[in-house]
Amino acid sequence: MTKLFSWLASKKDSINRFAIPFFISYFLLIAAPYCFVLVPAINTFFTAIVSKLAFRLFTLLYFVIYAFLVGVANCSRIKWTWVIALAVLLITFLIAWIVTPRTFTYSTIDRDQAVTIVTIYVGDMDLLISFGLFFAECLMFILSISFLPAVVTRKVVIWSLGAVAAFGATVCLISYIKDFTFYFSFVTHGNPGTNGISSIFHHKNEFGIFIFLGCFSSLFLSCYLPSKKAIPFIVGSIQFIVTSLAIKCLTAEIPCLFLALVFIFYLFGALKKKSNALFLVLTCSFIGLIGVFLTCVFVPGIRDRFSAFGGIYNSIMSFSDEIASRTDVWNFIPSIMKGPALFLGKTDAIANQELLCYLSATGILRVIDYHDAFISFLTSHGLIGLAVYLAIHADIVTKILPIRTKNPRIFFVLIVLFLSAVFFSMPETYTLFINMSASVFPINLLFLVFLPYLSSEKGTEHSPFASQKDTVTEPGCIKA
Repeated sequence: MTKLFSWLASKKDSINRFAIPFFISYFLLIAAPYCFVLVPAINTFFTAIVSKLAFRLFTLLYFVIYAFLVGVANCSRIKWTWVIALAVLLITFLIAWIVTPRTFTYSTIDRDQAVTIVTIYVGDMDLLISFGLFFAECLMFILSISFLPAVVTRKVVIWSLGAVAAFGATVCLISYIKDFTFYFSFVTHGNPGTNGISSIFHHKNEFGIFIFLGCFSSLFLSCYLPSKKAIPFIVGSIQFIVTSLAIKCLTAEIPCLFLALVFIFYLFGALKKKSNALFLVLTCSFIGLIGVFLTCVFVPGIRDRFSAFGGIYNSIMSFSDEIASRTDVWNFIPSIMKGPALFLGKTDAIANQELLCYLSATGILRVIDYHDAFISFLTSHGLIGLAVYLAIHADIVTKILPIRTKNPRIFFVLIVLFLSAVFFSMPETYTLFINMSASVFPINLLFLVFLPYLSSEKGTEHSPFASQKDTVTEPGCIKA
């Protein structure tokens, strides 16, 4: 074993250089199950239970093996504090498995007043799969924060997030062609249809995921890169924000509009420096759009005359309706989180089935989760789990705060991106950080893997508004 570790240490440079291909290929692998709805044979492979689990196991092994090689080659140390915290959650999961009731019954009444009684039972295999997936997510979290930061360089940050932005832009371009009639309907009538705009995905919500991830990555790189290299990502950010409004997807709209704060920040920075006419034009355009929206609010007749503006207005105002549909689900929480379950949780397999029974009995909405990452974590792992989940968020914030003195622009953008990620996780069950899906991988990459490097990076502010004479230095380098 000692010889193996010594040999891996001698291959440190080669292992570290593989970081960019690894991050890009891993993201494409875990994004693949979302993308083949138009190819039935491949789509069946990703939706069938056995092949789906086998593919997840393959991606898990790919991640674990590379992270292990990085850790050994760079002599990285495991973050034992988080190991202990997550071990506690795994233990509480097993206790909840034993003590939580697994049989649920509800009744429905049809039009003929006939009563139907339905019983649902959560079996050991369901719980075993649920435990295995949660264990894998905990393992990936530990490896991400302990080992992978060792391979991060400025080039790794740019290429990895750039690939996510490029992927998002590509699926948007495909959508503009494939769903052209729906976009045309949005422009002419202000309504693209309920699930019309979905690009290559199963549903508009999945399309919304990658729009947000593209916007998330683009806006960070817009701030991180020098002027000329940042412009394509700024244009891409605008594309993602506008597209998110067109598809009418709460998953993308709220966080993308929040990310627009970064764009506004850029625009005011450009006006202050008076260094770039392009940003002055964009400023006027952005202010004009705000003016159009306010006009639609106070002069309703404008919405009927200009359908595209009316569509954007209706899309924004539909937030309240979609959130209201989720509060019906959230109101169910106090009735089930009692006794030991309040502290231990009920495991996600049991909690989701109990929710399904409640919704089926009341006829409110047929869903399979709680549509909120924090509530989902509470029902699955109790107050103990929620405390650990919030502690991860707090730890990330404490790592972002010191960047303020070194690079205020990067600090501001990281704070906005962090808050946008939190908003992204609130209307849907996209658990941040302890999650192995493509829906949060770029977020985890930035805040778990790249953040230690960003907090130690020295040099001038990486911004489109920095002077062309400014130089950027890597950690430990001397600024010219």
